[in-house]
Amino acid sequence: MPVHRPALKDRSAVVAFSDELDGWISRMSDGENHEMLTRVKNNVNRLAWHTSEVASQTRALQKQVRRSLEAARRQGTASAHAPVRPPPGRGAMLPFRS
Repeated sequence: MPVHRPALKDRSAVVAFSDELDGWISRMSDGENHEMLTRVKNNVNRLAWHTSEVASQTRALQKQVRRSLEAARRQGTASAHAPVRPPPGRGAMLPFRS
């Protein structure tokens, strides 16, 4: 697959150019490579779904942290080292220090 690592490091972001991808797909679209292309497509779709889920969970956690910090400020917590108590029925939360 024609992808490039601009940072030239393992596990860094990759980029692909549409003309290179189109050419690769054209070369790979004969009968024997169809199964591999299907697997690649399914893997990309799965990766996109998981990325979306991680982004959604990250936004929810950021919102929860903001609410916790606002609640701590409203309660007049003077110490930045005091743990924030979770609302009833919620799991434990990590204290964030500013």
